[in-house]
Amino acid sequence: MHYTADHSVTPAADALDPSRFPRTYRVSTRNRILFLLLGGVALAGGLAGMWYFGTGHETKTMTEAVALAAVSFGFVLLGGALVLYVLTTKVVLRADAIELHDFMRTRTLRRDDIAGWRVLQAQHVSVLTLESKRAGVKPLKITQILKTDALLDAWLAGLSDLDARERERSTAEIAASRDLGRTSEERLARLAVARKVANALTGIAVVVSAWGFLLPEPYELVIASLAALPLVAVALAARAGSLYQIAGHKNDARASLALVFIGPGMVLGLRAILDIELLEWGPALAATVVAAAALTLVLAATDRQMRGRRWELLAMLFLSLFYAYGGVVEANALLDRSAPQVYEAKVVDKHKSSGKTTQYYLRLTPWGPRATEEDVSVTRDLYESSSAGRTMCVVYRAGALEIPWFTVYPCRGS
Repeated sequence: MHYTADHSVTPAADALDPSRFPRTYRVSTRNRILFLLLGGVALAGGLAGMWYFGTGHETKTMTEAVALAAVSFGFVLLGGALVLYVLTTKVVLRADAIELHDFMRTRTLRRDDIAGWRVLQAQHVSVLTLESKRAGVKPLKITQILKTDALLDAWLAGLSDLDARERERSTAEIAASRDLGRTSEERLARLAVARKVANALTGIAVVVSAWGFLLPEPYELVIASLAALPLVAVALAARAGSLYQIAGHKNDARASLALVFIGPGMVLGLRAILDIELLEWGPALAATVVAAAALTLVLAATDRQMRGRRWELLAMLFLSLFYAYGGVVEANALLDRSAPQVYEAKVVDKHKSSGKTTQYYLRLTPWGPRATEEDVSVTRDLYESSSAGRTMCVVYRAGALEIPWFTVYPCRGS
């Protein structure tokens, strides 16, 4: 079920003939098989985990066993809920109403109470949302995994497409804005140019983000590029009467710079985490929070739609934290002109952690300001060439923003 507006569908007159109802729609065969498999795997894995950890395997204390068994039980609940959802979910369509059934509840929305429909895009599935005319009534959300037919399309065709209405309203506001040109034609022409600029910047952002993630050399140029692109996006969006937006509203006619802000900012934060070791996290995190809050306030002040959406503001703050952390930590290191202090430490042990990326760690003996053994992140080459007992040189610096940081490399002759 992937519903889009289709104006060739039979209008509502024939579609609402009571003799053609009720009509029931269930999860399609392909989706049923897929989600039953996913739910079955989660259910079986959770049960196996409960037995395995509950009987003391891979655990040293009762607390660890209980915690891991509880996590496994969470997978049992998740898998069971998914199986029940797929087996019980159905939509019952009537001439004057639509019903959504699942294993937890049944909801009904009368057709004459429906203000319109819109499609919300999730990561892997779309959700058809029917909004009520009555205040306080929650929208009816139908996950688009059902097997549908032309009758449902015709039934929906007589309702308002809220997404299309919002896009038309947004375009009309731009065409009527005197700040953007003398005539509506001139304003819409400027909008077309803004979209071309946004597309070009998005392409550049994708290339620079991949460059920074895969092969960050020359390092200073990569970091400068990653830092500059989000600032360009903010500057364009913050101008009065701007034709650009950063939040990525799908029904906003303004040109979207969402990827220009998000992509380079995330990679900049990742580079700072992977490449630079801080002596203490506190000062960097404090500066990060202040910078991210200031950036979010600037964005909210220039985008009235964002100001009215609390969750969107929180999401933008979260994304700004990545960018701000990368900017603070990288600037602190790359602009540092303080005199280095060199200390020696020996490798005690080494280990690595694997996930979407692999990180390599050496455990070093106490050195300089560090009074205890601690792990430090290193490159793969240094990790593979090091073993217990090897002497490492730790170069400690004060930081351009007074956030102490350090690097590790093999001492000569070690």
